[in-house]
Amino acid sequence: MKKKNIKFKFINNVDIKQLMLIFVSIFFLLAVFLFCFFKISNSASSRSLSSKKLLRLDDGEKIRISLNEREFEVEVVNTQLSRNQGLGGRSEIGSDGMLFVFFEKQVPIFWMKDVRFDLDFIWLNEGKIVDLENNVTQHNKGLAEEDLPLLLPNQKVNMVLEVDSGFIERNGVKIGQKITVPRDD
Repeated sequence: MKKKNIKFKFINNVDIKQLMLIFVSIFFLLAVFLFCFFKISNSASSRSLSSKKLLRLDDGEKIRISLNEREFEVEVVNTQLSRNQGLGGRSEIGSDGMLFVFFEKQVPIFWMKDVRFDLDFIWLNEGKIVDLENNVTQHNKGLAEEDLPLLLPNQKVNMVLEVDSGFIERNGVKIGQKITVPRDD
């Protein structure tokens, strides 16, 4: 048998360099697509905790939040009246916590007036934890109002999450972590 020399002819006489450029371009576009797909699918289960969205909720509405792959139910307080009242006068939190939402970043001042249980404070900036205050003791009835300790974060925040004392330690809460809202809320 005779050996035949086979020559590859490419469509429209496309040379190897052009073909490689096409394959590299396709590979690059596929990589970009996959990156975007996985980025979107990872964020599809939760979204950022946005003060603008929370300010539109009904005052006192309960929502689910996610922290360290655990979900918690919190009561949103987003009016001046409810922020002033806070947990004062209640015998229990009534959920996993109370989320105070402010119109703009500020250094809010809290106190434990009429609060009947110990709390942890988680200071937030658009869902990112920026400061923590552990085991704040309940209002000592023997103290005059002017003698109550004042609690404030080390920087401006737009949200504060009050939770039962020990929450920070039990749940491994650390500065820099993000609190998100599950997608089904």
